[in-house]
Amino acid sequence: MKRVKTYLPFLAVSLLLSSCSCLKKKGEEAVPAPTEQAQPGEQAVAQKVVAIADVAQFERELANSKKLVAKFHANWCPHCKAMAGHYEDLANKFGEIKFVVIDVDALKDLTQKYEVGGFPTFIVFEDGKKGEVVIGANTAKLDEVVEKLAKSTAQEPEKAA
Repeated sequence: MKRVKTYLPFLAVSLLLSSCSCLKKKGEEAVPAPTEQAQPGEQAVAQKVVAIADVAQFERELANSKKLVAKFHANWCPHCKAMAGHYEDLANKFGEIKFVVIDVDALKDLTQKYEVGGFPTFIVFEDGKKGEVVIGANTAKLDEVVEKLAKSTAQEPEKAA
């Protein structure tokens, strides 16, 4: 019985990794899917999602983006990992919105500034101002918030005309 308990954590991790969409098929070398070139200290993510390396980079992205969604995550968090593919899909679907990821362990100043307590936490920013917040692996709520943001983006030119 002791031997079974020893292998269970290994088995769980193996199953998690084998089901990860960012890895190649079984039997092939485990290589991450194509990503942006990550800088040192920066996590590699999908091309449409920007990995934030420091506070200054986040402030630049926020200043240069009318609509932005920030995902605060931890590399050790299983819910954060589970949401990664869905977040990338949203970034690909809604190209007019900037999507960023922030590692809460690396950027504690931002985590504290935006009062992030649960992981993952998704925060919507419009014109640099904090808007709606989604805490946890709630895909339906995240979809709703991002779609609302996208509709807001689509309606702005009509208001100006």
